[in-house]
Amino acid sequence: MDELRDAGTVVDEPAVLHARMAEDGYLFFRRLVSREAVGTTDQAVIEALRRHGVIRASGRPRRRALALTDRRYWGLYREVQALEAVHRLPFDPALRQLMRTLAGDRVFAHPCRIIRTVWPESLGGPSNPNVHRDYPNWRIPDMFTTWIPFHRCPPERGGLCVLRGSHRHGLACPRTLSAADPGWATTDYQPGDVLVFHAYTVHAAPPNRTDVVRLSGDYRWHDARVSTPHWTLRPDGNIGDWAALTAGWTQTGWVTPPPDVVSFVDDVELPELTELPPSRFVVT
Repeated sequence: MDELRDAGTVVDEPAVLHARMAEDGYLFFRRLVSREAVGTTDQAVIEALRRHGVIRASGRPRRRALALTDRRYWGLYREVQALEAVHRLPFDPALRQLMRTLAGDRVFAHPCRIIRTVWPESLGGPSNPNVHRDYPNWRIPDMFTTWIPFHRCPPERGGLCVLRGSHRHGLACPRTLSAADPGWATTDYQPGDVLVFHAYTVHAAPPNRTDVVRLSGDYRWHDARVSTPHWTLRPDGNIGDWAALTAGWTQTGWVTPPPDVVSFVDDVELPELTELPPSRFVVT
């Protein structure tokens, strides 16, 4: 497995960032986001899980992972989604400036933020990496994901892996994640690290083979002038409305999209993809 290439020295150079994204399909930055903000988010999620009796303060589980079909899981996840710290994180000044430099001044972070609580494999956590690219499910041209671990996350804890150059491979996608296959890259993630990748880039998380839960957030971004499915503006999992989830927050701007963003109802089955659409950032 290759080491992720650190782009920290070129964070303020748009031409270099665009060239690296076009070449690799990802950008990686050490300690870009405030470690204090990440630590606050980490502790808030741990406390929410602890209140539900599924985790200890150390991050070690008290029980096996809850299945997605278990009503208790969705009650727990609703509380996580109601944490202001979770939604404040993408407003970190350094992160927002990076995304503007990369994708333009009209870029915004979708209010739909996916928070991962990944149990150890030995306690019912995922055992088979979900190797995929985001575009087939999201269908938003030139969408970016910023993956932020909430604590130290080495490969054995399930740190995310990206397949370098896979954004230029059309719809071709490997079925498995193997350290022996060329192009896969990851790192020993530290608090404040950020991985940015294009919607066409293949990625996957290996199983969590430690004895503690892995916590991370997926924050997705795109140009507000590009229309987006209506569900990207709602809470992840459709677990409620923002009015209820944001009760008691200092402000609700963290989940308020730009006033001119265009959304559309997408309740029909998506058509089968035969090719990926043209991209401003991917040169085939």
